[in-house]
Amino acid sequence: MDNSLINAVKSIFREDRRHALANTMGETPLRVDQSLDAIIPILLVALQRKDKNQLQSILMKAEARFTAQDPPLPSTTSIDTTAISANAEQELLEDITANNSAYISDSLHQYLGIEGANVHTLVIAVLPAIFSAISKGGQQWDVDYVKGLLDNNQDDFLAQVPADLAPVVVNTDGDSGLHNSVPPATPADAIVDPTHTSPPQHATTEPTPVHTPESVKKATKNKGIWWLLILVFIVALWVVFGRGCTGQSSTETATDTSTVQ
Repeated sequence: MDNSLINAVKSIFREDRRHALANTMGETPLRVDQSLDAIIPILLVALQRKDKNQLQSILMKAEARFTAQDPPLPSTTSIDTTAISANAEQELLEDITANNSAYISDSLHQYLGIEGANVHTLVIAVLPAIFSAISKGGQQWDVDYVKGLLDNNQDDFLAQVPADLAPVVVNTDGDSGLHNSVPPATPADAIVDPTHTSPPQHATTEPTPVHTPESVKKATKNKGIWWLLILVFIVALWVVFGRGCTGQSSTETATDTSTVQ
């Protein structure tokens, strides 16, 4: 996927400059091209993930440091000047990567298969090219403009980062907000068959019994009826068995009287 901003950065590295970089590092131009394809989007993502205050500070340093549109090539002709430039650019790199430049360089070294020192040389060479592209050749350093430009191209930047270097992108700043670009892993127990539709489950709740004065009165009334029935039953038993015993006693008395006569 092509991106105009990434292409603008790459276009600054003309063929003659890529060959010069390759000769300086002892690498092939093809290897330099492959390295630039990985380094450029990583640094752009790191810049895009800065807040306005952080980006403003970086832009001020970059504007003071870079005055030409084309990036300077690594040179050993002026040791003092090179040392001063290297220190300024290294400080700028640490600001961009939140002091993770060593980790990023090591990851690029393992991925690209080139010397760590050469990786660092390429990263430093990319910096002025990036700032030239995002500032319209050094003419537009307004933080709102640059932030908007970077935000609008965020998805393309991420798409250009090789998959094996995704952890490098996550570690380009110190806060946890950077992890938003990495989708969270889905737990195994959360994976369901999308074709399966379960009927809605309606929970049923047993009503809580409420003792109203009416229900209490009704219960008391029912209890009184039972006591009355028991009392009637006892009276009935007394009448039946009591009368039987009385009749028998009267008969025996009559018999005894006739015998005496």
